[in-house]
Amino acid sequence: MMPHGHPRDVTLPAARVRGVITIAQEDRIRLVDAAGRGYLFILGKRVRRSLPELWQLARERRPVTVVYVGPPDLGAIATALRSEAD
Repeated sequence: MMPHGHPRDVTLPAARVRGVITIAQEDRIRLVDAAGRGYLFILGKRVRRSLPELWQLARERRPVTVVYVGPPDLGAIATALRSEAD
């Protein structure tokens, strides 16, 4: 049993960012916001987008909003991904 206060007991707050997908590979995406900052995400199980759908969003440069937990450049988990069309 883990002692109280162990780092694995910490629940990270969710954050969100809006931008366009520039790269989509397997279960990962790279997103760039309006200021040009890049974010790397691992897609969580709740993000139900196929790779062809992600490629289309990237190709069309359609803005998306990603809700995530964790540091976005160190393997943050995207828990939701919404486009304007959703």
